Amino acid sequence: MSWYKKEVRIGIDTQPIEGLFFVYGAIFAKLTGQNWAAELKSPRIVFPSGLERSLFVSESPLIQLFNSLDLPLFETRDEAYITVMGWNEDGCFTVFKEGDDQLELWDHETETIYRVIYDNKTRRVRDIFVYAL
Repeated sequence: MSWYKKEVRIGIDTQPIEGLFFVYGAIFAKLTGQNWAAELKSPRIVFPSGLERSLFVSESPLIQLFNSLDLPLFETRDEAYITVMGWNEDGCFTVFKEGDDQLELWDHETETIYRVIYDNKTRRVRDIFVYAL
């Protein structure tokens, strides 16, 4: 999870992102005993499939999909394919284009397959499904 000071505005605080919510550190600290998080917040996103992931806030939000890949939230399928292929220098995952609006990502570390569905008109990840190998 990525954490930010709760009083500091981050780039997604005012963006209408479907599925966006925040884990508030005070509640997290109370439930887990992790007091370091008490003054922080962590942006998360839940997709229609029910998959929940952390968001890393940069110029464009990144979905922390798995250990070796943070996937841009706002790109078309073809843009995302180019982006993730450029980030795969160590070969930790395999990427396939499926249809006109989907990527399939194989995480070699955990042997998990992710199917990412894009809305190419709005340039956004619409949903993500997880499958085991």
